[in-house]
Amino acid sequence: MKILLYNKNFRNLTLIDLFSSIGDVFFYLALINYAETFSNSGFYITLISIFVSIPSIFSFFLGILSDNVSKKINAEIISLFLRFINYLIIAVIIWKINTNTAILVILFIFLFSEGLGIFEDGLRFPVLKTVLPDSNLEQEYAFGFSAALFEMVSLTSKFLGGLLIILLNYNYILFSLLNSLTFLFGAICLIRIKKNLPVKIFNTPKGKSLDIKSIKNLWISITIKKEILFMLIVNSIISILPTLAIIKVSDTPIWGISFTITSTFIILIEGIGVISGSLLSGKILLNFKLENLYVISLLVVVLFSFLGIFYFPIFLIGIFFTNLLLGLVFPKFEVKIINESDINNATIIGMTNTAITIFIPLIIFCFSWILHNFGIDLTLAILSFISIILCLLIKNFSKIKG
Repeated sequence: MKILLYNKNFRNLTLIDLFSSIGDVFFYLALINYAETFSNSGFYITLISIFVSIPSIFSFFLGILSDNVSKKINAEIISLFLRFINYLIIAVIIWKINTNTAILVILFIFLFSEGLGIFEDGLRFPVLKTVLPDSNLEQEYAFGFSAALFEMVSLTSKFLGGLLIILLNYNYILFSLLNSLTFLFGAICLIRIKKNLPVKIFNTPKGKSLDIKSIKNLWISITIKKEILFMLIVNSIISILPTLAIIKVSDTPIWGISFTITSTFIILIEGIGVISGSLLSGKILLNFKLENLYVISLLVVVLFSFLGIFYFPIFLIGIFFTNLLLGLVFPKFEVKIINESDINNATIIGMTNTAITIFIPLIIFCFSWILHNFGIDLTLAILSFISIILCLLIKNFSKIKG
């Protein structure tokens, strides 16, 4: 909280990002509800779910584009204006067309807007580095607090967005217009604070392209390769837990409680875990290296998976603690990235996000298949065994330099 109170530039940039985040959540909810008004709503809702994940797959390439922009603040202002125009166009489409064709066109506009959002995130990393203190601890605390704030705003926005849709009597034209204003507000605010930001023009990588050789050379130049690979592993393993729990309670309710209540509780404790860990970042386990936190996270997975074999509700507690640890890990990881390079921040984080986006669904699919075919006990036993092996691998590879 202190850094938001006393660091005006960081506070303003965070508020701009929050409004963009609210706009994203609101429109996603509206799009789902709008799709439900069509006869083949199930098909469109599935399409929406697929389209939402597509931009993240291209995070690496969007990161390269972000890194190659020298006037990052100007580029973000233009991007926010484009997103404002996107949602104005969507409002017109709903008003004038409102057919099956309309929702398909809206999906592609939404896809473009989400891509712009990832592009903006890549532009932001170098800017944040110029307004944050040089201390890694202060940077970690700042990233942790903003991550917690974003998670809380996201959870609140999902509730308020649904409520607003009802209050507007499912008027998706008006809702889209209101949503567009969140991006207009962000663009105007960024124009106003631009003169107060310490750096306006940033260094860019020379001659960076999308060919295989350039990508290979970039990977060779990265000094935090181990941290990136370990983050991919730990994030993937922890992401499995809520999915396994939801599948399990859909087949066998816990204590006779309805699936709706239990699944909501699982999603809630996952979010609360991340928020708690993010808020504690920069305050506890300060001397722990990232590798040690990765190992601790996997050992917690082992513990609660093993206990869950004997009494499954204990496994739900593990979802909270593993996501708490994930909340602690993310800010440390982000600090590593912004201090890794002055010109490749967005590319490195984009590379990580692309790998996570592709890898996590595959892991979830594999473990879901095991659960459906062999039951929860064997699934948790396999998860425990794999986590132990990964702990040993991380400890072993941590000793290797580079």
